[in-house]
Amino acid sequence: MSSVVKLSRPFADVPVRSRRVSPEVRLIDVFGKDVQLTGLCRYLDRVYDIWTIGELDAAGWNVVNGYDGKLAKKKRELFFHTIGKPAEPPPPAGGAHVLEFKKPALG
Repeated sequence: MSSVVKLSRPFADVPVRSRRVSPEVRLIDVFGKDVQLTGLCRYLDRVYDIWTIGELDAAGWNVVNGYDGKLAKKKRELFFHTIGKPAEPPPPAGGAHVLEFKKPALG
């Protein structure tokens, strides 16, 4: 007999980004006082040319996984929780975007 375990979606516990946080905000401006997260920001700039929150969204948050510096799990969580996930995912680089159509509620 086997058991089924529901896997959590990646970044499911990350709160939705505040509307006051613009995609043009530079990552280094957000994390400039934290030495470890500053190293992560420099890595993203050097390797992926990611400088802003919007560029990180467009590239995908998985680029952070390639960082070889010593970054504790709590620091990684702090990074994502501070930024927050976008309310709507950015369109893919090719320009195509899948829209979800919902049935209107009757009643």
